[in-house]
Order: sequence, then C-alpha cells, then structure tokens
Amino acid sequence: MRPADAEPVDALLQRLEAQAERRLLLRLNHELRTPLNAVLGFTQLLLAEAALEPGETAARRRERLRCIEQGGWAMVSLLERALEPTTSLTTSPTTPATAAARTRPAEATAEAEGPTH
Repeated sequence: MRPADAEPVDALLQRLEAQAERRLLLRLNHELRTPLNAVLGFTQLLLAEAALEPGETAARRRERLRCIEQGGWAMVSLLERALEPTTSLTTSPTTPATAAARTRPAEATAEAEGPTH
C-alpha cells in the first residue's frame, strides 16, 4: 500500500516534469529559430539583390535561393508543429508555400509567386 502522503509527491513530480518539458521546448524553439531566421533573412536579401540583375546566371541564382527559402519556411512550419505542445504532428502538413503565406508579408508572397498574367 502507498502511504497517504504519496499523492502530493506524485503531483509535485508531475508538475516539475511539465515545467521541465516546457523549458526544454522554449529553449529548443529559441536555439533552432535564431539561426533559421538569419538564414531566411539573408536569403531574402540575396533574392532582392538578384532580382535587380539580368541574365541567365542571375536567374539560376534566384532559383537556388528560392529553394533555400522554401526549405527554410518548411523548417519554420515543422518547428511550429513540433514545438507547440498543444498541436499534434498528426495534423495536416503545412507546405512551404502555406508556411510562407502565413508568416511573410503579402507583398513578399506575391513577389515570390511571380507575375500573374
């Protein structure tokens, strides 16, 4: 049989475990997002610079930079789903395009999608 005072100890352990998990998630969030934001920001700067350059070489560079950007937005979406304790990873997946649409300004999204003819 368990002693009568065992229940409060169990509750305390559960509370401490939940706090530790939350601190871990917050730390992971910060440690992963900080360099990811730097990569996305630098990629956007390079894309803006490449947009001013004509030619096939610049077009290839823009295409490669867009791949980096899309991968970055996919990682943002993955982090949102994986590190948000109330959201399950089994929810419908977010594509890089939908992650970008949710987090980037509308002008940047329209520019990345190209002209509409």
